This record gives sequence, C-alpha cells and structure tokens, in this order.
Amino acid sequence: MAPLSKLTALVVAAALTATSAIAAGPDRKKPVSGQTIAELYSGTTWTKGGSYWGPDGSFQAIWEDSVGLGKWYATSKGYLCYEAT
Repeated sequence: MAPLSKLTALVVAAALTATSAIAAGPDRKKPVSGQTIAELYSGTTWTKGGSYWGPDGSFQAIWEDSVGLGKWYATSKGYLCYEAT
C-alpha cells in the first residue's frame, strides 16, 4: 500500500471512529456535574432566542416579541434549569 493510501485509510478510520462516538450520544453512566454545567453556561448568551445566563444566576431572554427575566441554576444531577416570567 502506498504511503498516501495508508494516510487516507488512517484518516477515514479516525473519522468513522469519531462519528460513531458522536452518534452514541452522552455517557449516561457518567453524567456531567451541576458544577460543570454552571461553569459552561455562566456568562454566556444563546443567540437563538437571545438567552443570557448571568454569572450571578440571573436569566434574561428575548423570544420574538416577548421578554423573560428570572433566574437559572444547575442541579446536582447536571440539569440546567431556569425560571422566568
């Protein structure tokens, strides 16, 4: 097998491995912690809908003609929750 063919085969094998890992989804035996969720979302904005997850737990969102204000938090089981009016 030529060196280029070996490299191509390696790249294809790596891509297939990565694709199958992504398709398998999250590891349900080892869920993400609430602390990790809080670190991931704190101070970030979702552009679709315009949601902001403040570092102080405040939550703000704009969706179409509506505005929502409230709070957000992550549970010990790794769930992201928010309450807004």
